[in-house]
Amino acid sequence: MPRRTSTPRKAPARQLDIVNELRREIVRGLLAPGSQFPLRVELEQRFGASRVTVQRAIDLLREEGFVYVKGRQATYVSDDPPHLTRHALVFPQMAPADGVKAAPWFWEALAHEAGRIEQECNLRLRAHHDVDARAQTEPYQALVAAVRNHQLAGLIFPIGTGPYLGTPLLDYPRTPRVAIADPGAPGGVAVVTLDARSMVARALDHFAARGRRRVAVLTVTGAVAGHFGDISAALAGRGLTTRACWSHEVNLATPHTARTLVHLIMCACHGERPDALLITDDNLVGPATEGLVAAGCRVPEDLDVVGHCNFPWPTPAHVPVRRIGYDANRCLRLCLESLAAQRRGEACPDRTLPALFECELGGGAMPPSPGAGA
Repeated sequence: MPRRTSTPRKAPARQLDIVNELRREIVRGLLAPGSQFPLRVELEQRFGASRVTVQRAIDLLREEGFVYVKGRQATYVSDDPPHLTRHALVFPQMAPADGVKAAPWFWEALAHEAGRIEQECNLRLRAHHDVDARAQTEPYQALVAAVRNHQLAGLIFPIGTGPYLGTPLLDYPRTPRVAIADPGAPGGVAVVTLDARSMVARALDHFAARGRRRVAVLTVTGAVAGHFGDISAALAGRGLTTRACWSHEVNLATPHTARTLVHLIMCACHGERPDALLITDDNLVGPATEGLVAAGCRVPEDLDVVGHCNFPWPTPAHVPVRRIGYDANRCLRLCLESLAAQRRGEACPDRTLPALFECELGGGAMPPSPGAGA
């Protein structure tokens, strides 16, 4: 289970005043990473506080990761204090479907790659789930406390900033932030955009090159209008066609309905059926390809299938699928680069991550899917 940043325990006001002041000096660089921390006697004199109060303040700073004790007496500022090395992936609370909470596979892919990046780099990148500002969930309150106490080097919002407008997660100063969202996301944060238009365009180019002409499209609710623009024009520009009964949106909370929809799509419609299927969300790949099997479709003899993937974590497929999508590891690294630039006070332009086919990744074969894509 991902570890969550804990809220500071209750402490006397004088002790917290000392902690806040010393923490600010570390964050502002007045006490540099790796430097020796002021002696306890110096702090007692400076703050006019007792030995016990000063010691408890230092203990709290140590719990937060800002200082460490070497030997019996010497205290040092951490070489990797939290305001420079700890990053949070902020996932909202997911509504249960059929009594089960099922997170989008994109979240799972990011969490997997966050662990890999932690191992490769000198930083922490942890997933925080069920961060709900309206319900004031414990994870939300813990994350707000971490922001206010400068315990984070940055926040990454994988589904944009909408759920957190007007909250300290977006409004509290000095914390770098980046969202995985379309350009111009609310909240005024830097953005890394997954280029969905390029995914559709490249998939349709693939169908055209394979001699396919009749394309069915399966996507999640709202995605067509929000990301793909006029798919009909894109199809016409390549000599491809579709029908209203071949294009469907599926609610992400109930991805299993894609099985029935695809089964119906592949039944004869006005005397013909599609010879290509584009699945624009990896949560739908498993059930949609089950529908093809149920309909008795042969792939690739009867039709070609292109399915979205968050590389390198594919969801299960029951027929051969050509995968296209985005490198989750690269996406997170672009976010971390943005956060680092913000900490340095540099200009931080929005970034765009293009869609790639699996063969273009250059990292070898993908690992087998560790679970269902629901």
